[in-house]
Amino acid sequence: MNLQQLELYERIQAFSLDESDSQLTFSRRLAKENSWSLNYTQRVIEEYKKFTFLAVATGHPVRPSDSVDRVWHLHLNYTRSYWQEFCPNILKVPLHHEPSRGGSSERLKFDEWYNKTLESYQRFFGEVPPVDIWPQAKKKFGRNLHSLQVNEQDSIIPKPSFSYLPKVQLNQAVFSFLLVSLIVVVVCWQVIPFLLNSLNFRGPEFLKFYFLLSIVVVFIALVIRDFLRLPDGNPMEKTVQLDAYETAYLAKGKHHVVDTAIASLVQKQYAIVDTEKRMLALKESVEKLSNPLERAVADAIALNGHIDTIRSGATQVTEELRERLRQFGLLVNQKQSFNIKTYPTILIGGLLGLGIAKICVGISRHKPVTYLTIMCIFISIIALWLLLSSTHRSRYGDRIFQELHRQIQPLKAISNTDPKLIVAFALLGTTVLPNDMFAELKKILKPVSSSTGSSSSGCGGSTCGSSCGSSCGSSCGGGCGGCGGG
Repeated sequence: MNLQQLELYERIQAFSLDESDSQLTFSRRLAKENSWSLNYTQRVIEEYKKFTFLAVATGHPVRPSDSVDRVWHLHLNYTRSYWQEFCPNILKVPLHHEPSRGGSSERLKFDEWYNKTLESYQRFFGEVPPVDIWPQAKKKFGRNLHSLQVNEQDSIIPKPSFSYLPKVQLNQAVFSFLLVSLIVVVVCWQVIPFLLNSLNFRGPEFLKFYFLLSIVVVFIALVIRDFLRLPDGNPMEKTVQLDAYETAYLAKGKHHVVDTAIASLVQKQYAIVDTEKRMLALKESVEKLSNPLERAVADAIALNGHIDTIRSGATQVTEELRERLRQFGLLVNQKQSFNIKTYPTILIGGLLGLGIAKICVGISRHKPVTYLTIMCIFISIIALWLLLSSTHRSRYGDRIFQELHRQIQPLKAISNTDPKLIVAFALLGTTVLPNDMFAELKKILKPVSSSTGSSSSGCGGSTCGSSCGSSCGSSCGGGCGGCGGG
């Protein structure tokens, strides 16, 4: 670059597309409209800035990639920013967007422009443009948009195909309510007299009947539970792109997202590990970190580097990831989670009520009820499991998670610096981390065993004795009173 081009490039890089006084900023709107991760969105915006530089500096017509073109389209909608500030003050020339007129000659012309753009990109910036944003012309104009691939930064997931699922027009909660209501009506009009009469069955007859009825009712409850895990509302029709942290949330939830960010900071050598104290410390300044989640985790490390404190303090920034995954239909929402627990439990509760009624009848008649009591205990356990177990992913989320697993499993050995390592950790956990660089991190990511905690019961003094070790956690500040009693 000559001096004039360098000044142009610096002006473009200093220009911000986001408005400081807006809740829905340019980058967030762009991510939402295109179903992009925030990390991928920021990368595409940077490539858009490079494209506008090339449009002015190269001296030949240029053509953007599909992703860059989407940024350009949205920027054109911000007319004051684009025409009153960006073009006259930053580029200092008008930059018009001209659509194709159609036909084979136009396609060949634009193909040639795109190839020249890629060549100029390498010449000015001294590097090959990222292929997930700037694909080669052959792939750009002939790729299968539904293909599944994993690149260094994002897991590109095809739009959900629900051809294997029944076509349901009703809201899931309404449908399930109607289904349960129908079952109740049938029971009330047809089955209740039979069930009441079944209380007069002899012991062996009732046990057989109750055992078969239990199988049927539990099966129906599990079918309803599984049905309620379908993505609620209209499924996404756009391509879903998950970065490593969204993949981690899909895999194991918010705490695993924080662990993934910690692993990334260790890989980038921003953080170091102290296994004895279960602490992390920043090795160098984190000003260059662009990912907001990594910055939040780095701030948590700076405040208190204990692993448990970092996990609890940085999970708030994962809420946006959760909401985005819910919008994609990959996670169940709160209403779905409530329905998933409630409706199946109601059915199991009715079954349990019948068993308890028969136990009462048996006791009143001085009959043995041991086997029936054992069956009711097992049914109670099933009911408690349905009521208390949390449901994380939707059925579509499970399918995407399995596809991601199949993608990452063929990777045999991943080097310490390979960006795919963080995606692999997000999916598979600590087992994929190489011991040479991550041995200490793997130790502190493991939960402290309860036996270790109980063995420190003698540490209840005013200072931390040697037997407290890492089990004291962050409570070993000025004293070790929190370690006593196990």
